[in-house]
Amino acid sequence: IKGADLVITGEGKIDGQTVSGKTPAGVAKRARSENIPVIAFAGSLGEDCELVYDIGISALFSIVPGISSLENALADGSSNLTRCARNVAAVWSHA
Repeated sequence: IKGADLVITGEGKIDGQTVSGKTPAGVAKRARSENIPVIAFAGSLGEDCELVYDIGISALFSIVPGISSLENALADGSSNLTRCARNVAAVWSHA
């Protein structure tokens, strides 16, 4: 990641357990050592998700736009991620 302007990571659910060794935690710690901001995408944001800010994740985004069944969230995952990432990219490009 050396030389990157931004790191993007994610998982199905970001919550308090994420800081205990899940992949986004490792990614964030590595990026933090290079002083690179990290954005995390998740299918859902759970209890204590804000703990990830302490390990170097700069911003969290749930890709599911509203109340949805698990079946629909999974079926629409690709389009939901694309929409969310496009919106984040639009803001990032103006930063």
